[in-house]
Amino acid sequence: MTNPAASPPAGWYNDGHGRQRWWDGTQWTEHFAPVAAPQPTHTAGPMTASQLNVKREVVYNRHQKGHSIILHLLFGVFILWVNVIYISVSPNHYWHT
Repeated sequence: MTNPAASPPAGWYNDGHGRQRWWDGTQWTEHFAPVAAPQPTHTAGPMTASQLNVKREVVYNRHQKGHSIILHLLFGVFILWVNVIYISVSPNHYWHT
């Protein structure tokens, strides 16, 4: 017979086969429970990419659209002609009598 003072207290213990088994303080019972998944340990402070084992990759793609140069030229010509038309029609310029 085992010494009751030397045996562990009653509770759930790993039986070595990936599951928990109830020890009643003197002998193993037929009660089993699944092993709980290990809880992750967290450090104080915010999580970082290195703690999450995440690889961060940033790719910048800048594409010049084919029509943008045409639009810039047309808009520039429009702005120039707006000034010419304004000066031509305005009564506040010296060549008008």
